[in-house]
Amino acid sequence: MDFILNPNLVLYLPLWKLDGSPFVSKDTYGRPCAVTGALWRPNGRWFDYIDDRIQTILPDYNLTANANVSLLAWINTNSSSDQGIMAIGSVYMCINLDALVFGARCFDGASKVASSGYTISKNTWYLLAGVFSGGTVDFLVNGDLVAADQACSNQVALNQHLFIGFGYVPAAAQFFSGLIGEVAIYNRALTPLEILRNYQATKWRYR
Repeated sequence: MDFILNPNLVLYLPLWKLDGSPFVSKDTYGRPCAVTGALWRPNGRWFDYIDDRIQTILPDYNLTANANVSLLAWINTNSSSDQGIMAIGSVYMCINLDALVFGARCFDGASKVASSGYTISKNTWYLLAGVFSGGTVDFLVNGDLVAADQACSNQVALNQHLFIGFGYVPAAAQFFSGLIGEVAIYNRALTPLEILRNYQATKWRYR
């Protein structure tokens, strides 16, 4: 699968091959990424749940409320604690008491959370996907739709800062514990079939 040439791909980070610090994203933008901790390993970056993170800025990318966006991440956690996976402005992906959660954080500090209710096991690889579209979010795990049209109507404008290995769970900031293999962000709502194809094209690396 040729991720680099996809015109809707805002960011692609195959962390399993980005062993430098700092490094640039492997998409058409070549975005500089700063690394704090997050040690490289052959199957991704290791995050210590204390302060490890990867940060970049998306200067040409700003979404308005309830716009379409798709977040994908290959993760393998070694902890059952609440954890942030990524955050881009007010939208975040997290694990909340073993359940996969996506949500939007309002500027006033309040949170509204859409949750799949899907239980994440420790020491297991997953491709997690959240597809925001028109005030709702779909959850997909390993290419399977696990929850559809979950309300997330308070999604507010995304700013330009992206954090990997950090997010809100759902109202408090938390880091990630374990491996993140790769991250992709698209500026449209991917279909379940497209995400399944993404999973099938990349799963061999995470067995």
